[in-house]
Amino acid sequence: MKHRMWITVTITLAAFGGLLIAQPRMVDRKTEKEDFESLQVTELKQEENIKQAYDNLGKLGWLVEMAKTDRKTKLEQEFDEKGRLDFKKTFRFIEYTPRNTYVRYVKETDKQSGDNILIGLGTLDEVNALIKDKNTKASAVGVKTKDISFQNREGIELTHFDFIYGADPDQRRAVGSRRKSLALYFDKKGSDPNDVNSWQLTMVVSKTVRDNFRKGIRDVELIVDSSPQDSTMDDVIILHRYNEKPTNAI
Repeated sequence: MKHRMWITVTITLAAFGGLLIAQPRMVDRKTEKEDFESLQVTELKQEENIKQAYDNLGKLGWLVEMAKTDRKTKLEQEFDEKGRLDFKKTFRFIEYTPRNTYVRYVKETDKQSGDNILIGLGTLDEVNALIKDKNTKASAVGVKTKDISFQNREGIELTHFDFIYGADPDQRRAVGSRRKSLALYFDKKGSDPNDVNSWQLTMVVSKTVRDNFRKGIRDVELIVDSSPQDSTMDDVIILHRYNEKPTNAI
C-alpha cells in the first residue's frame, strides 16, 4: 500500500511538473522594471556593449565587394578545365584558411528555401510563420516588434568550424561537424565600395549548427537582429530547429 502511494505521488508530481514546463511564461515588462531595478541597469550595459560591437562590425562593409569578387573568380576557376592546373583565376592556396575559419560572400535571393542562412530551418514560408507567431506573442505583452525579411540581402559571413569525432576504439573518425557563423548584411549607400561610410549594417544573424551524421542529429539555432543601428534588443528573434522540427524551448 505504501509502495503504491509513492508511485501515485511520483506520477502526480511528474504530471504537474510536465504541466508547468509545458506552459510558456511571458515577461511582464512593467513588473520587471519595478521589482528588478538593478537588472535593468545590467541589461542596459549589455545593450550598450552590443551596440558598440555592432558599430565596429559595421565598418567591415568594404569586404563585401572583395568577397563577392573572390566567389566569382573561384567559380570561374572550378568551371575552367585548365583553371585548377595553372591557377589563372585565383591564388594557388586560396582554398586553405588558418584554424578552420573563413569569410565568404553571401546573398539571400527569392528562393523559397533561402540560399545560405536559412538552410536547415525549413522553407521561407515556414520561417516567416515562426517569426510572425513570435512577434504576435511579443506584441501581446507590449514589446515592439519588427518584420524581418531575408530576401534580397547581401553581405559577408564569418565562420568557424570544427569536426565531431566518434568514440571508435580503432580509429579517429569524423562523424559530424560544429559550425558557428556571424552573417553581416549591408546596404550600399555610397559610390565608393572601399569607403567605410559607403556601407550601412542592416541585419546581423548569428548561427550555430551541430550535425552528427552517425546519430542522425541536426541542431540549428539562429539569432536575428534586424536593427543593429540601435541598442534595444526587444526585436531580436531566436529560431531553433532540432532535426528539422521547430522546438518550443525558451
